[in-house]
Amino acid sequence: MFDGEKKLCYLQWMRDASRQKPNLLQSTQKRPIIHFEAGNVQHFEDNIAMESPIHIFVRQGNRTADLGFLMRTPGADEDLITGLLFSEQVIHNYRDIQSLQTAEAGIWLVELNPEVPWPADLPDRSYSATTACGVCGRTTMEQLLSPVARPFPVWKNHLTASIIGQLPELIRQEQRLFDITGGVHAAALCEPTGHILCLREDVGRHNAVDKLIGACVRTGKTDASDVIMVVSGRLAFELVQKAIVIRCPVLVAVGAPTSLAVDLAEQYGMTLVGFSGPGRFNIYTHASRISLT
Repeated sequence: MFDGEKKLCYLQWMRDASRQKPNLLQSTQKRPIIHFEAGNVQHFEDNIAMESPIHIFVRQGNRTADLGFLMRTPGADEDLITGLLFSEQVIHNYRDIQSLQTAEAGIWLVELNPEVPWPADLPDRSYSATTACGVCGRTTMEQLLSPVARPFPVWKNHLTASIIGQLPELIRQEQRLFDITGGVHAAALCEPTGHILCLREDVGRHNAVDKLIGACVRTGKTDASDVIMVVSGRLAFELVQKAIVIRCPVLVAVGAPTSLAVDLAEQYGMTLVGFSGPGRFNIYTHASRISLT
């Protein structure tokens, strides 16, 4: 459980993060469809989750790096860009960004503060990606994770099997964009009680995690070592990598993990849970954080 001071801090963070919730109207489009069910044919307009590109540039003084195109669901673009740069360790907190603005439709310019070290390999990274892409820049995981490779603090929270099994449904109840379109992933940070602190959605599961991380970083939270990250879909190693960078020690998914995801979680001391649902889940690594009795 959280003490009084920490609870007040989280409540303020939740209020800040909630003000950044994306406008669902800009994240969907209506398209005519033909619906067939049980021999009946219906014609109507359905809501479709939007997928469109943004082009990201990073600048500091007279230096500019073109990070290329990223496919995403419009909305919470500031969260997405901030989370991507934090996940890739271009920035280490939101103060590293001097400005973040659109130059024109679909083009974003990030101005780094002058004192931020310019990553030596930044111009050489390629971020041009589909919504299925995860780590699209660094050439090795060692480059990315070595700056944050330190042990997690001792887990003092009481996390029960009952809560783990409830998390996917708790997250699902808050997926407003999924309610409209049925076609997006979600990522959320939760208290060990199951209370949702922040949630983001996107057609790309990696984008949803970056939006979530960006929302945290923009409100000053760069260490999630006392909360749980929950994601829809499967667990690829890129999602484990992003959770490690934000220092989240427990990662729960609705779907299955890959072998690399399990290996990475084991190496860095993360509790990895897959196939979570009512009354069931699989623990793949570091089970001691979850009470099974």
